[in-house]
Amino acid sequence: MTIHPLPGGVARPDSPRPAAPGSPSPVQPDAESAAAADRAPASDVVELSALARALQAREGADLPPTQQLPPERLQQIAHRLAEGFYDRPEVLERAAERVLDALERGEA
Repeated sequence: MTIHPLPGGVARPDSPRPAAPGSPSPVQPDAESAAAADRAPASDVVELSALARALQAREGADLPPTQQLPPERLQQIAHRLAEGFYDRPEVLERAAERVLDALERGEA
């Protein structure tokens, strides 16, 4: 298999791709379509069937109550994530040990 370079050099993801000779120009939305997109609601709606709600209620009954973390703890976790704390080998090893322990106890 032979790979031939593109005319014009290397195509970078952040640069526009040159159009091939004779190819149609890119499609641009007309003013009416652009205005309609600006007026579109910014939210989606999901409707669950009665069966889905019943399954959710039945499965949710087996789950422990949700615990909320204090805002200070959430900030600490966010800071640690940003700093790469959880990517350290000793932290990953400890997390893996805790998951394995939970699996052995049948908690996961």
